[in-house]
Amino acid sequence: MTADSQGTYQVVVSNSFGSVSSRDAELTEKRFAPEIVWSTGDLAILQGQDAALGVRASGSEPMTYGWTKNGLPLEGQNMSSLQFADGAAADKGAYTCTVSNDQGSATATMVMTVVNSPFDSFTAVRESAPNSAIASISVIDGKCHAVASERIMVSADGRAWTPWYLPGGFDGSALAKHDNKWYCTGFRLDGKFAMAISNDGITWQAPVEIAGFTLALGASHTPIAQMVSFNGRLVAAETPRGSGLSGPAAIYHSNDGINWIRSKRLGIDNSLVDLSTRCRFEVWGGRIYAPGDSTSSSVLVTSDGITWQESALPVNGSGTSYGEGKAIGTFGNKLQLICRNGSYSTTDGLSWIMDGGFPEVSGTFGRKVVSTGGQVYAFTTWSGYETYLVG
Repeated sequence: MTADSQGTYQVVVSNSFGSVSSRDAELTEKRFAPEIVWSTGDLAILQGQDAALGVRASGSEPMTYGWTKNGLPLEGQNMSSLQFADGAAADKGAYTCTVSNDQGSATATMVMTVVNSPFDSFTAVRESAPNSAIASISVIDGKCHAVASERIMVSADGRAWTPWYLPGGFDGSALAKHDNKWYCTGFRLDGKFAMAISNDGITWQAPVEIAGFTLALGASHTPIAQMVSFNGRLVAAETPRGSGLSGPAAIYHSNDGINWIRSKRLGIDNSLVDLSTRCRFEVWGGRIYAPGDSTSSSVLVTSDGITWQESALPVNGSGTSYGEGKAIGTFGNKLQLICRNGSYSTTDGLSWIMDGGFPEVSGTFGRKVVSTGGQVYAFTTWSGYETYLVG
């Protein structure tokens, strides 16, 4: 109904003998006050990240929109959404949107938080959480996959998880999708390290023993704790078992998932040596990045998955770095390396900056941090129970 359709109406019925008219009927609009039916809610973003706050409202038109920040009007902001480009600390605050018409008004308040690290906004959740200890996590096809003993737990939101079951007695450790097949490493009942392969993630072939792992770094290492498909091959990193989880851990590559070769690195001194890292790696910008295996801060990078280059990271004014790497992940438009005493970040993979320190975070999350771009998942152990957090 429009304003032009309102008014007084009368029906006239005519034939050859005459006509008759109805009583007058008044047509008016029944108007409704605004009601906010949806809002973005509170939002936490990384510095430099684009974001938007907004509402959807029902009610009689015309409706007008107005915004305030911490109770003060925002001039010129008269749309249903509020846009933020390159979020900065100055954007923090409580934003209220008021929707009005001639029948009344409705409001919704949203809090914007701008953080230096996604860890500042993690929420611990245990809804449908895997019961077994989580060996590794990865994001494949936009979903989080957690390998937990004989199961692979799959989730699109970090709260509802669907189990995939591995072959009976097979203790899984790492998962990857390569050439449209699923590959999962683990130990068979006979103690042999093996690879299970599936076309759909549901039905798995009998695990085949893996060749090429020398376990040169000690029997405390599980041969593969992280695995990705990259540049036409599988790339994997081994990580120690047990509560210590202290590196270094070797990196390998394979064309078929069964036969593996240890990767090499070109060191800071240009020497070509066996490659090791201290935690999981991250595929970002067409390359793989991993923390170096020394106690000082360095980063490893490869463009082919075979040969890696090591580079030192910046130090502060007193010549001190943030120490050895603990975790690496993609957060917003940044690649962030979490070290013992702080974090480094880069937006181009070449120039790294020192973001600041939050050592209590780097020690807690260890190596189990991944991001889908919209969600960040971190697994840790609290009071002896495997728990995960969503940021």
